[in-house]
Amino acid sequence: MGRFLTAGIIQRETIVRVPKIPIEYSKVTRCYDTVFGGIGGDAYNVANALKWLGDDVDLLSEIGERDGHLFDTKHLDRHYVFANLKQTPSAVIFFDHDRKQQIFEDTKDLEDVPYDLSRFVEALKTADMVILSNNKFCRPFLQPTKDSGKKLVVNFNGLNRENELDQEFLNAADIVYVSDDEIGVEPYEAMRRMSENYGMECIILGMGKAGLLMYTRQDGMIVPYSSVHIKEVVNTVGAGNALLSCFLHYYHKNGDCHEAIKYALMFAAYKIGYVGTSKGFMREDEMELWYDLIWNRYK
Repeated sequence: MGRFLTAGIIQRETIVRVPKIPIEYSKVTRCYDTVFGGIGGDAYNVANALKWLGDDVDLLSEIGERDGHLFDTKHLDRHYVFANLKQTPSAVIFFDHDRKQQIFEDTKDLEDVPYDLSRFVEALKTADMVILSNNKFCRPFLQPTKDSGKKLVVNFNGLNRENELDQEFLNAADIVYVSDDEIGVEPYEAMRRMSENYGMECIILGMGKAGLLMYTRQDGMIVPYSSVHIKEVVNTVGAGNALLSCFLHYYHKNGDCHEAIKYALMFAAYKIGYVGTSKGFMREDEMELWYDLIWNRYK
């Protein structure tokens, strides 16, 4: 198994299923089994998924000064999570039956309260791979990671190539994950531009029910992969984080991007059968059973 360091947001989440996005105005909407609460955030979701797959994970983040209890019943270690913020970041996520999402995210004072860099360097020493979110909070971690020679993965939550901060992450990354609803151009064109303008070894572009595109510098080509159907789709929130986590687990294990992405597609397909960004993960032994059912039938 691998040892991963992941840094970014931990947030309180409220997930709301609505008939259609954009939401039609109604003063009061009374409904059943449509509002769900829990803990999420990019770093938390990635760490949770990797832990389910059997990896060791160091999760680095900051939460509200009164919210240490968030981890009381969780299986993740909060050794590198500090209650330095006035409040824990929060998000409200609306989704509909067509997989459209509308997200309201409040990071509170996360980007204004610096993280103790010495603790990051401490965790970095034992990490096989580093996964960062493209936000101001993670910016100080870029140079130490590059200096260490460890592989750097950037999990993009929104991407603007004109933005100076995003440029820094793109230039530093070895592996990039981004969603197609955040790129602003046609998917193949976005992949072509990133592969030509930056030096990352692998780019994964998630396209929802259309599957994904993956570029590897070793092959020098963009390869499409169709989505996989395992369970009825309930909620796609957090699917990208799940897919990336599983890909990294198997890529670290066997060094084969194309094999790893097959497992990742299954992992994400199973996850979207559950509500909650940190729910619906499979263990590795379950993954092997699904692999035989889905991929080996094509051999």
